[in-house]
Amino acid sequence: MRFTLTQILTTVLVVALGLALVGSQFRHQRRIAALEHALYQTRKDIAIAEYGSASCQLLEFHPHFYDDPSSLRFLNHEIARSILMHWEREAAIDAAVDTPGHSKAFAKRALGLLECTTPDDFVRELRSRFSIYPDDELVSWFSRSPPGDLLNFKAFLRAALELNEPAGG
Repeated sequence: MRFTLTQILTTVLVVALGLALVGSQFRHQRRIAALEHALYQTRKDIAIAEYGSASCQLLEFHPHFYDDPSSLRFLNHEIARSILMHWEREAAIDAAVDTPGHSKAFAKRALGLLECTTPDDFVRELRSRFSIYPDDELVSWFSRSPPGDLLNFKAFLRAALELNEPAGG
């Protein structure tokens, strides 16, 4: 059986178009997966910001927490954890909530509620007053991080405390 040049070229063209369509489909699927991941991460960052803000609002709007040591200790733990999460994901959270400086403004507000006036106060209290579980992640947060992280964190807190605008978040 002999094939004509037209039949061979037609077959090559059909196979090439089929491969191009399959390749295009794979690229689109990868792009969609990347966008879904980015959307998921943005939602996660917004949730971190909202949770931190809600924890602060509980303490601001319901001063009776100060009369209940166990509730206050839990709320302080959550606020301290939120500060650390805002530092770790500062750029992503600021971008997700579309507010440059949001993370630092939140940290300033939260530090005020926790009655910490310096970065050293907060770091010291992380290991004592703000840790509530026997294997609390707050105790080991910096021991499992690169050496410069504690210095970077203190610089973040210092910048937050030096903000001239009213604390927000």
